[in-house]
Amino acid sequence: MFNDIKFIHFNEITSTQDYAHYLIENDLLHQPSLIYTDFQSRGRGQLQKQWLGSPAKNIYMTLAIPCSIHYHKQFHLSLMTIISCLQLFQEEVEGKEHIKIKWPNDIYYEHKKLGGLLIESRIRGKTIYYALIGVGLNINEEEEICQPLDATSLFCIHKKQYQIFDLITKWLENMSTLWAMIQDQQVFDNALYILNCHLYKKNQTIILIENDLPQKVKVLQINENGALELENMNHEKIEMSSEKYNLIWK
Repeated sequence: MFNDIKFIHFNEITSTQDYAHYLIENDLLHQPSLIYTDFQSRGRGQLQKQWLGSPAKNIYMTLAIPCSIHYHKQFHLSLMTIISCLQLFQEEVEGKEHIKIKWPNDIYYEHKKLGGLLIESRIRGKTIYYALIGVGLNINEEEEICQPLDATSLFCIHKKQYQIFDLITKWLENMSTLWAMIQDQQVFDNALYILNCHLYKKNQTIILIENDLPQKVKVLQINENGALELENMNHEKIEMSSEKYNLIWK
């Protein structure tokens, strides 16, 4: 699927995601392009959060793809990206059952953050014509950096160094295979099932803040629209989007 992919590497850049937008705005993105860097000074995460990390120790990348996908498939992009990251970590981590997805786009090992995703699209009418898949994964980050941030890395888990570009290549192979099947409903259903098997805090109680009022809710699942389904103490179902409520996961 990505046989014609273009690799664009920087020693340092503000953000791979921002550079992908620059390519689009200047009509320079004509083929799938993987933008990766040793360090980004203003990396972006979900909901405009800043993504921080050390130089040359982690994966900072954006896969920018010209495409033609119905905008209703937006969640398909996120789902395929999440599964490709799960596959990568399951190949590298002993105790893969500890790898979880914290809704909407964070990857956890036990209760510590291992990575994060940022999926953005350019939409014209009802068609996604550019998909920007931002991925940040903690690979060789050391304990003294991770611990204050409640984060972890492959190095912290296994105490060995990893070749960054080798992992990027493995992830790209996973993503390429899934992208080729993005329109397949059976593949989507199976991917959603896998995601829910790895859902962080599934069937556990967390705190939801609505109108400054906290309430206990149970995490149920992520549905086919990408919304998180919760259940309150009155057994009423709540379906939430990424920006509707505030959640306290601890």
